[in-house]
Amino acid sequence: MRLTLSTRVRGHYHEVMARFDEQLLLRLSPPGIKVELLHYGGSLPGQRVHLRLRILGLIRQEWESEITEAGEHEGEIYFTDEGRRLPFGLTSWRHRHIVRQAGPGHSIIIDDIHYSSRNALLDLLLWPLFYVQFAYRKPVYRAFFRRMARQQRTG
Repeated sequence: MRLTLSTRVRGHYHEVMARFDEQLLLRLSPPGIKVELLHYGGSLPGQRVHLRLRILGLIRQEWESEITEAGEHEGEIYFTDEGRRLPFGLTSWRHRHIVRQAGPGHSIIIDDIHYSSRNALLDLLLWPLFYVQFAYRKPVYRAFFRRMARQQRTG
């Protein structure tokens, strides 16, 4: 299955991508999901991110991803993480994080996700859950990068 969401934020695409770090990652979890960051290696190929998730205080899962590619094209920069240890019956996860220049002082963050589970029905059932989880990021991204732009202006 595929899920793609786009969010317009303030900031040059290089500056926005530079802030894709553990501080931002920890802000992106929606209510009901507690995230413990066990390891944050970065966003370059070969680096890993390892999370422990607690969902609704009951379900405990681990998620580990490896950065498999990163690159830059004219006006766009990206990295891709692929799941190595996945929860929820997922069998594959590929998430490309794209930041594209969108005019002076603005960028678009694109979350382009491909996933699969043990069966097609579960894929369909997971789609709205992932949609809600990633839609939650939109106002978080906007506020985070608005604050960053303000701090840069005030020095």
